[in-house]
Amino acid sequence: MEGEPFGDRLIEKAMGILVLPGLIGPAIFAWQCFMWLKYGYWHPVPVTAAFQNLGIPYPTTEWAGVQKMIDWVLDLPLSLTALLL
Repeated sequence: MEGEPFGDRLIEKAMGILVLPGLIGPAIFAWQCFMWLKYGYWHPVPVTAAFQNLGIPYPTTEWAGVQKMIDWVLDLPLSLTALLL
């Protein structure tokens, strides 16, 4: 490690930071598949589950149309959303 140039170590760390988020979506999907194979029940994990686990309050607005859009986005599967982001 000490003999490696600083730029090489920096690139190595940056690649780790960029690759890790790309594995979150497939990891969630793999867990869902495992649970389905083991118990025969598909455990849905919407984006709102991530909000709840991270302590982020559910966004609300007085505008009905905007609230419907927010609800739709937050009801999407977390595995798909994490994969796309």
